[in-house]
Amino acid sequence: MPSQHQLPAGIYRADATLRKRAIMAAGQVDSCLNAHINGFLLWLVGDTDELPARPAPHRGEDPNNADAHSTELRADNAAV
Repeated sequence: MPSQHQLPAGIYRADATLRKRAIMAAGQVDSCLNAHINGFLLWLVGDTDELPARPAPHRGEDPNNADAHSTELRADNAAV
């Protein structure tokens, strides 16, 4: 079928705010979220030693406070 993708879709659940920020960050380095996710997965499984490029960090006053950015890194979302 011409409209069928070559690869099946992977499913992940990202916080809506985090997803929007990630899309914008990937765009700032002339990339897309899909390429960045694939680049991260290649790094994770050991096929490469380089992570995808990222723009300069925009951290708040307390960079250790994940709640200030999204709910993605909170303990209640740690289950896989």
